[in-house]
Amino acid sequence: MTRFRVFLAALLMVSLVATAMAQEEKKPKQQAKKPAQAQQPAAIKNITDKLAGLDLTAEQSEKIKQLTAKVSEQLAAINKERTAILGPGGNKKLADARKEAQASGKKGKELQEAIYTAAGLSAEQAAKLRDLQAKQQQVVQEFRKAVSEILTPEQREKAGLTAPARGQKKAKKDA
Repeated sequence: MTRFRVFLAALLMVSLVATAMAQEEKKPKQQAKKPAQAQQPAAIKNITDKLAGLDLTAEQSEKIKQLTAKVSEQLAAINKERTAILGPGGNKKLADARKEAQASGKKGKELQEAIYTAAGLSAEQAAKLRDLQAKQQQVVQEFRKAVSEILTPEQREKAGLTAPARGQKKAKKDA
């Protein structure tokens, strides 16, 4: 009988230790997701992903890292302004309105106007959002240009950061 009690006590301790260890393993994963600053905006991530396969010098890496941090801050500020305009749940409203407008076959400026109207935005709010979108595009274009200037011509070509001149389309490959 005493052996049985010792066995149960040992089994209980093992289960308690296993439970405690499982809870500790979950905590770091949850904390790793919290810092929003660690996440890059999609436009910046696309460009930095293209640079991942390149052999960058230490100087190039450092310049790009500093540039990325600066641009990420600018885009975060733009996103904060956007959130202030849209209010809580505004992004979901816009996404739902976009799906409906696209399903009805609208495109371009007509699509944007339909989205803003369906989301219940005033003309002033829609104008502010347009300005923010233009500002965001400008920041991303400047980032792309600055990164391109840091790279050598070969690195630019390999990363796909060379764009054809305006009005010219890339030549299609014959298959």
